[in-house]
Order: sequence, then structure tokens, then C-alpha cells
Amino acid sequence: MTAIDIFNRALGLIGHDREVPDGDDTAETPSTEYLRCNREWDGARLAVLSAHPWNFLMEATPITEGAETTEDISDDLLYEYDRPDDVLRIVRVTDGTHRTVDYRVAGGKIYCSIDEIIIEYTEDEEDPDNWPHFIADAVAAELASRIALPMSANARMVEATKGLAIKYLSDAMLQDAREMNRGGTHGSRYADSRN
Repeated sequence: MTAIDIFNRALGLIGHDREVPDGDDTAETPSTEYLRCNREWDGARLAVLSAHPWNFLMEATPITEGAETTEDISDDLLYEYDRPDDVLRIVRVTDGTHRTVDYRVAGGKIYCSIDEIIIEYTEDEEDPDNWPHFIADAVAAELASRIALPMSANARMVEATKGLAIKYLSDAMLQDAREMNRGGTHGSRYADSRN
């Protein structure tokens, strides 16, 4: 799936009868449909990708080059680290034993109480071909909500597409949650004693 495919899905969601043709992104004079979709593309994509800690985007990186902070952030956040560029959303900061530690992000820095950390984060993925289908649906719906007013000039369409974008995002979060297991009761003495 390409960005153009998602543009066309978004146009279809608002009932627009013209599509963005293949190659319009490299045309000397691209279509109005392409220009409007492309203008909102990054905003729609980033809104969905940063809305949730998606399993397919999760990464973990150790950062050992912290420095004692000179900022007055907090009495216990004594170290600062540069926030990596490809980070959309920091999900958790842990120590070497996977225990969560307190942190704060401000001004492109991560402030923490220990001198070596592991950050768990979602990274940016610009290629829709690498997205699960439910993410593509959510981005198409978000894009539709952003282009609805300029493409249709219909306030009801704007409301309907915003509601649809919220529903698609909620459905995607539910689908993503089903692809993760945080453990169960196997081996639990309490669960075994009840049998």
C-alpha cells in the first residue's frame, strides 16, 4: 500500500468521485486532490502513529551517555539525555533490570534519576507498506477528517469523518492490544490452589 492508495481511500470516505492518479506525486502540475491530501498527510500520519504505543513500532534503546543536569527540573531527576530523533512517543524508561524509573521529557531532553537508562519508545514509520491494515484504515480516516472541509465544504461531512476517524483509531488500538499478552496465571500458586 502506498500513500497514494491511502489518499484515495480518504477521498472515498468523503464521497469524492475523483482519485489521485498514480504518478501524480511526481507530476509537474499535480491534481487538487493530491495537493490537499499531501498537505495533511504528515499531520494525519503522525496523529495516528503517536496516539498509542503500537506493537509494530516499539523499540528499546540503551542510553549510557547521560550527564548531570544543570536544569532545575526536579530534586530527584539528576541526569539528562538527548532525546533520539526518530522517537515519536516515549512509552517507558527503565534501568538495566527492566524496572520503570521516573523521567520527564522537556526541550528535547530526557531527565531521569539514574545515570544509565533504557528507553522504550515508538519510532516513526513513513512507509505505509510496513503498516498493519488497521493502521492504514485509521490514517485514511484521519486524513479524510482533515480534508473533508476543503474538499466538500460540508460541515456535516466534517463531523461524520471526525467520528469515523475516532472509531477507526479506537478499533486499531483494540486490534493492537489483542496482539500482545502481558502474562497470565500459569504457574501462579494462587490460581493453582483454587483448582
